[in-house]
Amino acid sequence: WALLWGGLFSMISFVPTFRHYRILSLLGIMTTTYTAWFMTITSAVEGPIEDVVYDAPENLEGFFTGFVQLLFIYGGHTSNIEVADVLDNP
Repeated sequence: WALLWGGLFSMISFVPTFRHYRILSLLGIMTTTYTAWFMTITSAVEGPIEDVVYDAPENLEGFFTGFVQLLFIYGGHTSNIEVADVLDNP
């Protein structure tokens, strides 16, 4: 699997300019959105598993720590579009 995915991802090096990279960034946004909806719908249909302890934040700091981690995870896609615009018009 590593060779297969490595070969596919190495094709990104053949993208000629950052203007063309915008299409890949939008594809990343769409696939992330699809994955999020898939996980949400699947978890709603299957429901919680019995005898499992789900950890939740115990205080406000724990909540914001998790929230900031989500922002860093999903905020990377939009920064690529911003870089493409800046490099297009210096």
